[in-house]
Amino acid sequence: MGMYDTLNGEQVKCFPWFSFYVSAMDTKGVVTSHGGDLKYYGNGSEIPYRSLAYNYGKNFIIFDFTPELGTDEIGEWVAHVIEDGHLKVSLYRKDADDEFEKMLKKSTKNIGYYGDGNFKFKTLEDVNQYAKEANALRCQITDMYKPANAIMREWSKTLHESKNLEKGSEEYAAFQEKVHGFIKRHDEELAKIKPIISKLNKDFVDKWIEKDSEEYLKMSDFGESVEAGILTLKFRKEQEKESVEKIEEAKKHNIFFDRQKEWQLYCEYFKKTYGKMLEKEGVPTHFVKELSDRETVVKKVSIVPLEVIIRNISAGSFAKRYGVEEGIVFDEPTIEFSYKNDDLGDPLINSYHALALKLATKEEIETIKTLAFKVNEVLKKYFLGLGIELVDFKLEFGRTSDGKIVLADEISPDTCRFWDSKTHEKLDKDRFRRDLGHVEDAYIEIRKRLLGE
Repeated sequence: MGMYDTLNGEQVKCFPWFSFYVSAMDTKGVVTSHGGDLKYYGNGSEIPYRSLAYNYGKNFIIFDFTPELGTDEIGEWVAHVIEDGHLKVSLYRKDADDEFEKMLKKSTKNIGYYGDGNFKFKTLEDVNQYAKEANALRCQITDMYKPANAIMREWSKTLHESKNLEKGSEEYAAFQEKVHGFIKRHDEELAKIKPIISKLNKDFVDKWIEKDSEEYLKMSDFGESVEAGILTLKFRKEQEKESVEKIEEAKKHNIFFDRQKEWQLYCEYFKKTYGKMLEKEGVPTHFVKELSDRETVVKKVSIVPLEVIIRNISAGSFAKRYGVEEGIVFDEPTIEFSYKNDDLGDPLINSYHALALKLATKEEIETIKTLAFKVNEVLKKYFLGLGIELVDFKLEFGRTSDGKIVLADEISPDTCRFWDSKTHEKLDKDRFRRDLGHVEDAYIEIRKRLLGE
């Protein structure tokens, strides 16, 4: 999920905040960027249009495009119009009209979801033409990757079938040779298409993105978050300066040290506690050990492209999708699968769809279900002991080198929905999603209960 902000219910990552820290590995200091500050903005809200690392001006438009892969459709888009530093309106393609064109002409910059680019949009027709061409390009590139992806699927199947082979045997040696063959074929396939894809992307960027400044040249790659370039240069330009001076400079500009520390506490606790807790209960995970506060050893896995959602109580998208009230306690927990594909918007699918798309085998899906419900059983009991209802949460699983399915990625306050067990007060990301306020207070309350403070 990552960090982001919300404009009229739609996520954006064009207002990044930055953390600066000194580590044993980099005593000169490291600057990192995050996609947002978890803020909610509605019509009339003042927008953080300027910071140390970006300056969009007071009149600009943020475009978020969703391609319609496999079709000739234009694709959906939403435009967040900022006027005089405030959010004026969020318009979807179907709602855009002559009035939107007037707003477009008033705009001095047209940026993307991540703050990327400065689109050469002058008219509504330009926007729709861009969306159509972007969709066509995505489809073309997706088709070009199909042979390489087919090799990957065959490769993955072979890895799965080899899990019972004895190392050092002739069969294992033959298997290794076969794997090397897959790697060679896959690399050869990528080598053929990458120059073509690079040319296609360059031509597309040249056509649609302004190149009137170094800033936009740096941000011309689609899908890349806005880098902390300006800030990084500011802190790293003079290497003779002591780290403490850089830290003081960062503090003057309010670069969220406390927030970073708070988040690190979460991450450390969840990784250490849940990794051990779940392993003890028979749930294999990718967690191995903690080396330091910033370094964790995990098993290398290939992520199964399925998001697994477990629900114990009706809430969020479930309640909205099926037209029921929030707060209905289910007789049995439910399970949902989403296809992990940003271009398609992570659509809901069932196990038969997953099999048809060759995302996982029947045996793997059954293993994932069993492990997911086990995780729910363990965590639900654990949180209830802290006065917290585990309403729903998201999991991801991966395959180890020997084909074993293990719990991967994270379990954190950003992937779970928490309610106070007595008051049903929301103690999770819904506080900023729904503009309820006291976001930090809720997260701090969760931390206190977890750490016994």
